[in-house]
Amino acid sequence: ISGLRERLEGWGGTRQELAEQVTNAKDALERLSDERKILRREDDKLESITNTSQHELNRAEQDLSHSMDGATARGLATVRRLKREQNIPGAYGTLAELLNVSENYRIAVEQTAGNSLFHYVVDNEETATRLAKALYDQHGGRVTFMPLTQLRPRPANYPKANDAIPMLNKVEYDPIYEKAFQQVFGKTIICANLTIAGQYARSHGLN
Repeated sequence: ISGLRERLEGWGGTRQELAEQVTNAKDALERLSDERKILRREDDKLESITNTSQHELNRAEQDLSHSMDGATARGLATVRRLKREQNIPGAYGTLAELLNVSENYRIAVEQTAGNSLFHYVVDNEETATRLAKALYDQHGGRVTFMPLTQLRPRPANYPKANDAIPMLNKVEYDPIYEKAFQQVFGKTIICANLTIAGQYARSHGLN
């Protein structure tokens, strides 16, 4: 619009050309106004989704804390605060936070892992020691750490059969946490019944 005003000062064209340029400028202004409205609506939508996700996360963390002892709940809260305040890249999260599993296998996964779900995965022993010292100094509770560089899970001998499914096949996680998940779920298989499971437990040393 301002550029159009500048050109009008030295205008020598016809009235029709001037009217066309004014119309084009108005159209461009309307398009920009529409785009701005769309962007504003998208921004409001994203903000709503973010707030909803944060609310669900807070509720899930509260539910999770109720299923563990007080010292562990306090410890995990302290570790999360330390990670946020000190920006510790090697502090990844609890096993429960790092996995996804369908509802069909959720109970089986929870029963297999037990309290290991609340073990906290870190990159190496240095990060684990740093966090453990902070917990001790601040009386911040208790956490069991899983330093990936220190884990040595033994390979499982899975049966080559259709009636035995490795539990790891039903758990989704980032491959960088492979050792942690192998440690907890690597020797567990899912079977149709206890009889079949018992046979494989004896013949293949599985759970």
